[in-house]
Amino acid sequence: MFAAATKISEGMVREAILVASVGRSGTTWLGNILSALDGYKMLNEPLRPEDPTEYKARYRHRPYVAEDETAPRLEEELEKAFTGQVARSHKWDFRSEGRLGMLLEHIWNRKVVVKSTRSLRLLPWIHCTFDLKGTVILIRHPCAVISSMLKSGGWGYDRLEQNGVSPFDQAVGEQAPASVAERLRSDIEGTTTNPEILAHMWALDYHVALNHHENTEGKFSHLVTYEHLLTEGQRCVRGLCAFLGVEPNEEVFQQLNRASRTASDQLSTEDTSRQLRKWKEHLDEDTVERVLSIVHSYDLDIYGPDPMPALQR
Repeated sequence: MFAAATKISEGMVREAILVASVGRSGTTWLGNILSALDGYKMLNEPLRPEDPTEYKARYRHRPYVAEDETAPRLEEELEKAFTGQVARSHKWDFRSEGRLGMLLEHIWNRKVVVKSTRSLRLLPWIHCTFDLKGTVILIRHPCAVISSMLKSGGWGYDRLEQNGVSPFDQAVGEQAPASVAERLRSDIEGTTTNPEILAHMWALDYHVALNHHENTEGKFSHLVTYEHLLTEGQRCVRGLCAFLGVEPNEEVFQQLNRASRTASDQLSTEDTSRQLRKWKEHLDEDTVERVLSIVHSYDLDIYGPDPMPALQR
């Protein structure tokens, strides 16, 4: 029945909104906010393989494709995502709770918010391949992200150095611009801890995405920081809705005060100061210094030792 509902609810690529970020950055929260827009629903992680042991070349954990290259399989999968043609109910996040309500919501809401924590390195290629309504790049302090990753469990972030794969292959593999990866090979291979590997992963993702964002002068993407979404939510939402050319409704603003289902039990959207500083209680000073040193080596200066962004790109 869900497959039939999917088939008749096909949407259009030009109405699709992509929310791109690194995991543990508030992506589900922002996806829930945007999927409250009239006619929208949210698809979760179309680039996450169903079986992590079956990663394919150019279709692994963090794929990268150069702008002038073709990737037919990836293009087909993303076309299905952007038009809502993914007939696996567990990949969708509906506001309705009952099965009938979910089916009706799936049929009626044909526009798709695609939430992806694996697409940042693909953004230049995606924007050359698809004419989307827009992409929202969500960024959160790397120390906060890494702290959350290490505490979350279930994703394997706390066991990176135990699986026999080199730090370079963990952070890069063949899925980043070769010039960037090779320039940083010695530094990446010298990492010995999970936070260092995760810092390289975070920095590589945003190095590609933010350079593309700046080089295209924000034509295809809008940058939102988690910190400003938490502290100045209404202003941020109005700004990104203006970029997308849509009108926010009341439900959109109500979602600002609701934690996502993937958030930690300690998440607070009211005590913002505590929420923004939690990572300082979890990571020691040496780890923070090393993480920021790695991030800054990628020419990313948006964050420093303070929980708030140091500057706006």
